[in-house]
Amino acid sequence: MATGSRYVPIQISQMQALLEHDMGFQRADESTSWEAIWSRQVATKGGRTFPYTVKVYSSVDLRTNVSRDSGEDAIRLVLKDDVTGYAVKAAEKRVFRTKSALVNLRERARELFQEVVAGPHCPKCGALMKARRGGPGNHWFLGCSHYNPDKSWHCTGTRRVSELSVDQKVAFGIPTDTTS
Repeated sequence: MATGSRYVPIQISQMQALLEHDMGFQRADESTSWEAIWSRQVATKGGRTFPYTVKVYSSVDLRTNVSRDSGEDAIRLVLKDDVTGYAVKAAEKRVFRTKSALVNLRERARELFQEVVAGPHCPKCGALMKARRGGPGNHWFLGCSHYNPDKSWHCTGTRRVSELSVDQKVAFGIPTDTTS
């Protein structure tokens, strides 16, 4: 936490005002959780939907309707793959409960939505692509994040690394001089 930052309790009504009224989230099933949870499917303003949901784990205790004590937990945003049911690795974002927590929460949620919309996406199923190596010469390529031959949702979509910008290659951890 930043120097001088102080914990600020957050009421469930504050989370509802931001997430439900301002950002279009809905309360999620909380039957197995002690905390209030919201979710929203990723979609563009034009109505294109993606098979991903952003979930907000608020740290607001359902028994008290107030966030937990200082140092106990942060607000967590998780990108969930709706096909696999799993959280997307490296997509969790945390928001510390300081005076600017709700502003930061809005920014982190927008970042997750933008990451999904920006892609790149699988040409077969629309899922996010992952950097992979394989084939003759162990070359870099983008493979569908739904690649798993043992599952019914298995997808074999691929894209060439040459389709990526330098910034996208850097984001994927692919050497920028790679053209295959």
